[in-house]
Amino acid sequence: MTWWQPDKEDRSIYWSLDTERVLLLHQVKITFAQLKAFRYKVKVSNDSNNWSLLSDQTNNSKEIKEQIIEKDDKMKLCFVRISFPYQDGFILPVLSEVEVKGIVSN
Repeated sequence: MTWWQPDKEDRSIYWSLDTERVLLLHQVKITFAQLKAFRYKVKVSNDSNNWSLLSDQTNNSKEIKEQIIEKDDKMKLCFVRISFPYQDGFILPVLSEVEVKGIVSN
């Protein structure tokens, strides 16, 4: 099994993806390697400078292994960022897979 995990000393933790094309977003699926109460935010952007919030799980207290975020309004994006704010109750994230589904837009 492979996964992504940040350095234990890092206090500005995020994972990002450049889709290399503009997508009309349908779904983002996040799979964690462990069942824990991870706290995070998922944001998307067209230019990697201006970000829109897709999901805010920073108050999450439920143990999860997977989150599926679906969008019906066909949001356009080129970048996805999952950030893990360092706060009380912080759990070091361990991502095993992130899937971004959408249609390539011109």
